Amino acid sequence: MWVIEIGISGIPTPVESETRERVEALGRAAPAGGRTRYDAARGTLTVRSHQDHADPLEAAATAKERALSAVEAAGVTGAQVEALTVMTEAEEVRHLMYPEPLDVVGTTEAARILDVTQPRASDLLREGSPRRDPQAPTPIVVTKAGSLYLRKAVERYAATRNTDQIPWKNS
Repeated sequence: MWVIEIGISGIPTPVESETRERVEALGRAAPAGGRTRYDAARGTLTVRSHQDHADPLEAAATAKERALSAVEAAGVTGAQVEALTVMTEAEEVRHLMYPEPLDVVGTTEAARILDVTQPRASDLLREGSPRRDPQAPTPIVVTKAGSLYLRKAVERYAATRNTDQIPWKNS
């Protein structure tokens, strides 16, 4: 038995009259025992199902075909698969029971990675800051002590951000 998770993007936000019908149609993307998560604001659908195939590639193909058929039946064109995870049920249990620790950083460590001062890092990263960079990563946890970011997200942001840009203010 294989656990398959498929991420599909490119699903346009429905108009108000379409919302219920689309959600119901997209809900049929997973077989009995599976589940779907539709994020209308981001235009994404995540489908998680269990497939009983000897071959993981056959299991993935079956799940993909079912998911894309449901998307098409919902009247969506142009959607595409962006992520595909295939694992055994035993591996899924291991992931749930013994997850890999997240490598997170706070604003001080993010400042070191970004090669800026701590106040500047706070301006760039903090949600609600008038100087927040829209390309900056979103915190995965916000506590009274501050926000935490995935290290890899901050490193990617550091590698791609325009350091010549004058600080802006969002209107």
